[in-house]
Amino acid sequence: MTAEQYLFIRSSFRLDQNPDEVARILQLSVETVLRHQPRANVPRHARGKHLTDELRSEIRTAWCAGLTLKQITREFEIGDQTALRYRPSELAPRQRISEIQESIIVQGWRDKVNPSDIADRAGVGLTTVYKYRLR
Repeated sequence: MTAEQYLFIRSSFRLDQNPDEVARILQLSVETVLRHQPRANVPRHARGKHLTDELRSEIRTAWCAGLTLKQITREFEIGDQTALRYRPSELAPRQRISEIQESIIVQGWRDKVNPSDIADRAGVGLTTVYKYRLR
């Protein structure tokens, strides 16, 4: 589902459009359309600063649909850090490493050094070392 489809579904329910018609227009199943409808008279937040499981799920779905950080914070009335906390890991930008760290990792693989020792020398995590294994 694209961000445009997601926003169209959300706005169509606010305009009281028929879910069957919305599904036909977007060429989606009616179940998909109904799953993304806004909940009427249901508080978005639990007491205090805690979010409901349903809201957390909706935030993750919005990220997967391609909405931007700004759109998500406005739609769900949450802060930037809260929205980023529920961004799926596969959508998070990868941390860059320096050229020196990269050269240490590459040289370590060439010299057949233990991956843990490479990570210690380069000052990076073991996962990063394995990501650079094929380079």
